[in-house]
Amino acid sequence: PGAKTSVGIGALSVGEQKAREKKAKEADTSEQGLMSRITEALDTARKDLFPEVEQIADAHRRLSELLLRQLLALDSVNVNSDTTRQARKIAVKEVQSHLDRLDAAYSKFNSQQ
Repeated sequence: PGAKTSVGIGALSVGEQKAREKKAKEADTSEQGLMSRITEALDTARKDLFPEVEQIADAHRRLSELLLRQLLALDSVNVNSDTTRQARKIAVKEVQSHLDRLDAAYSKFNSQQ
């Protein structure tokens, strides 16, 4: 099988070292230790998570705009028979249902923040 690298007796893997450091941080209940953990958690959220939230908001705005444009395009079609009227009605309902679904998902997402 694969070769194993010997790093010596008592050496810790990177994962084990990080686990020990995390445990030591969690055990530090001093004000400075607690403030450090709070700051670290907020920094991680700002760096890694908040940009993704912004991307979701941007995607919602973009998709809403595109779906609304299609509703307007359908609305501008002057129908001249029951068949075309029915086809437009079905198309409007389908686009509108996706817009409603998008808005509902975004509202649920927003309410969880």
